[in-house]
Amino acid sequence: MIIELTTEELNKCREAGLARTSENEGTQDIASYDHKRFDLTSAQANCLGVVAEYAVVKSLGHSFESDVWHPFVKRADYHLLKGPDVCGRYEVRRQHRFGNPLAIRQKDVEAGAVVVSVHVPFVRVSPTGIKPLGRAQIIGCIDAETGWDLGDVPSWSYKQRDRVVPMELLLPWEMSEAA
Repeated sequence: MIIELTTEELNKCREAGLARTSENEGTQDIASYDHKRFDLTSAQANCLGVVAEYAVVKSLGHSFESDVWHPFVKRADYHLLKGPDVCGRYEVRRQHRFGNPLAIRQKDVEAGAVVVSVHVPFVRVSPTGIKPLGRAQIIGCIDAETGWDLGDVPSWSYKQRDRVVPMELLLPWEMSEAA
């Protein structure tokens, strides 16, 4: 499912991504968020992550200002909203390359989440700049517990708290309970 985003929506996603980056400055990312491996800065990865989350929000018929999703949460308030990204049910994972396996984390299983795979295409406009192309593709989803059972432990998993599921095992978003 392709979700088109307006310039205004992309700008809001960028602002929220930059706010996330600023709020998390000086904190340690988990190993699977290895931005350097993807040749992205934390700010770029955060902006693309917000685009991916917002694509799921929009596919569910909600706006950027909807209360089903919080694009930015201050660290002091994070404990109030801990859990899946969207509707308290959907954990969104941005896929750097279309076709990459979907990561399932132990916390997703514990939260009873449905994990959603989203690809956000972008172009590099300078050595340090990227630009999302105005759309996101929701590849599919899988119940976290099912994904955990079917997935393999990736080499990068810290303390084996992650699994990866091939794209072929995902349920198309259009056929999911959310559609």
